[in-house]
Amino acid sequence: MNPDRFSLRRVDRVAVKGKEAGIDIHEVLDAETPERRQAKEDTRPLLDEGMEHYLAREFDRAEARFVEALSRTPRDVVLQTLLARAQRYRAEPPPSDWDGVEQLTRK
Repeated sequence: MNPDRFSLRRVDRVAVKGKEAGIDIHEVLDAETPERRQAKEDTRPLLDEGMEHYLAREFDRAEARFVEALSRTPRDVVLQTLLARAQRYRAEPPPSDWDGVEQLTRK
């Protein structure tokens, strides 16, 4: 399978219940309506920048990128979720060994 055949965007890094290692989760944009797909593709660079800042513990910068992207696609649940996390971690920083992986506690 050739993943370059699809329009994808990374939306999270999670560890499933019972595992410690995180994996990147991607959204397939080909399944969206043409308008939503275009909006998500247009904001993908901001999402990617925000994720890089987020994973580097630069929560102010991450928040700014997510807010900018949300101003263009206000109903994007991925951006809303990441913005809320960045705001939470800015107010209450994660432990020093935090690696950016969201631990899922249920299936």
